[in-house]
Amino acid sequence: MPIRYRIQSNILILELAGEYSKEDLRQLIHTALDDTTLPDKPLVLFDFSSSVGIFHRSSADVKEMARFLASVKHRLGQRVAFYAPHDLPFGLMRMGTAASDTEGLATEVFRSKEEALAWLRS
Repeated sequence: MPIRYRIQSNILILELAGEYSKEDLRQLIHTALDDTTLPDKPLVLFDFSSSVGIFHRSSADVKEMARFLASVKHRLGQRVAFYAPHDLPFGLMRMGTAASDTEGLATEVFRSKEEALAWLRS
């Protein structure tokens, strides 16, 4: 599978590369959240820098994923960051953050991974 996760301190990093389905992403999130080495209430970073799959998602797909994240928010920390250096993923994630914010998640989109990590840690 071209997508994976890793844990860096109290941050769950979801690295999305190549092609993947919406179900692949949901399954990855569930797997990561069930990892016994994951700290309680991790901060989350979605890394779309190598994603091809995001270029095939519709606005409805993004809103659906925002609702999914809201459904697991009780297992997440206070912040979710999206690293999306390319224009289309950045725009889609901005739209997704609007949907997530209405669900009570603090989300933000960044073009720089360093800025995303700094925001998560602030």
